[in-house]
Amino acid sequence: MGLGDGYRKEADFIRSVILPKMEGCYSSKANREKMSLYDLVAFAVLAHKHFGGVYKRAYRLLIEELKTFPKIRYNKLVERLNRWGY
Repeated sequence: MGLGDGYRKEADFIRSVILPKMEGCYSSKANREKMSLYDLVAFAVLAHKHFGGVYKRAYRLLIEELKTFPKIRYNKLVERLNRWGY
């Protein structure tokens, strides 16, 4: 099991935990985005847990190197995180 598998399993666990809680909150506009709201929340949780809340470091490792989440531009990621309040 590599480093990427551990992050991938943890992200899948976070998605499964938040899925029932967010069913009513998931707007139709969020469906049109490349990175789903569930992925966004999982990314934010992993960034705070493992990278001390530094999104740039988490972006470089989780998205660019390990490809745990869909490829999205960094500024769009931060824009969505700010929009949803993470």
